Amino acid sequence: GPGSEVLDKDAVKKMFAVGTASLGHVPVLDVGRFSSEIAEARLALFQKQVEITKKHRGDANVRYAWLPAKREVLSAVMMQGLGVGGAFIRKSIYGVGIHLTAADCPYFSARYCDVDENGVRYMVLCRVIMGNMELLRGDKAQFFSGGEEYDNGVDDIESPKNYIVWNINMNTHIFPEFVVRFKLSNLPNAEGNL
Repeated sequence: GPGSEVLDKDAVKKMFAVGTASLGHVPVLDVGRFSSEIAEARLALFQKQVEITKKHRGDANVRYAWLPAKREVLSAVMMQGLGVGGAFIRKSIYGVGIHLTAADCPYFSARYCDVDENGVRYMVLCRVIMGNMELLRGDKAQFFSGGEEYDNGVDDIESPKNYIVWNINMNTHIFPEFVVRFKLSNLPNAEGNL
């Protein structure tokens, strides 16, 4: 599937460039990989969950997706995953959980990134186990899946732009793998718009 290929930093850069093309040229400062013994252990757990989901659903449906991040939580993310202090839990019309955007459209999230004092923004590229996707119509803000048969939620089954991972799954179904540091210099009203 689209999330099973092994990416290197250049591939991540390319993915980011393609996804932000509509914003004009977005300068990438660098791409870092979350690498440590703890990251290795988290990856092993993630892969175990991939196997479990495959067994239950026939397909783990692993995707790459983007998540805007604040600089100060990045080191904690490596240690504790995305459950760190509720930093990544957001509410939207689709529900309450971790909101990621599809690999090919990080520009949605890019605007919501916090800007640090040097004008730098941070985006985390994650592998996500979507499993059996539930269509969230935004008619009720959910906190968890609408049924046993579902794993996580999307805004569109055919070509999802938004993925919602429920809080109960955030440490098992998401593996944060890369962080992209970038600047959005040419966005209208980009500065001071936190």
